[in-house]
Amino acid sequence: MSELLNMMTIALYAALLQNVVLCGAYGITEAMRVAAKPQRIVRMSLFVLFFSVAGNAAAAALNLVPEIRSANNTVHLVLYTGVIFVLYFITVLVFKVGFKATHSFLRQIGAAAFNTLVIPLPLLSYRAAYTITESIGAGIGTGVAFFVATVLLSFGMSRIAQSRRMPVSFRGIPALLLYTALLSLAFMGFSGESLIV
Repeated sequence: MSELLNMMTIALYAALLQNVVLCGAYGITEAMRVAAKPQRIVRMSLFVLFFSVAGNAAAAALNLVPEIRSANNTVHLVLYTGVIFVLYFITVLVFKVGFKATHSFLRQIGAAAFNTLVIPLPLLSYRAAYTITESIGAGIGTGVAFFVATVLLSFGMSRIAQSRRMPVSFRGIPALLLYTALLSLAFMGFSGESLIV
């Protein structure tokens, strides 16, 4: 029971207090692209969740090997990249052969896998010395964080597009970047970290 509680605590922490998309700007470009097409948010978030959980759990399992555990960060990043590549290859094979997925659907799997590579989750889990269960919780939280970020960005995009009081020079990308910056500041405030170095 305590392992499950630790997993859920870390998932909540990763999703809300350490939202890597909004606090660290990891994968923010993909989040903006997905937010522009709200019908893709859930599917993309599920793929990011899958790659985050499976990749992080596999990386945590590899860290149980003493030689890998004592390796430097570069080795960990290379191993994680390899794990995500294998997961991507298997996932695409399953959807292409088993479900006859379309090319655009397979591209979304690739974008989710690449986005998961951008988020340094296994390295953070390694540094925090998470167990496999806690690493799964961090993966769940990262997937939820991506969903939260894209929903908030999608909401902001629709509100910005409807605003007639905004000066013409700020409409579109400039307003979206300001909105994203304010969201990031809010999430940094939740994390409790200092914004002043």
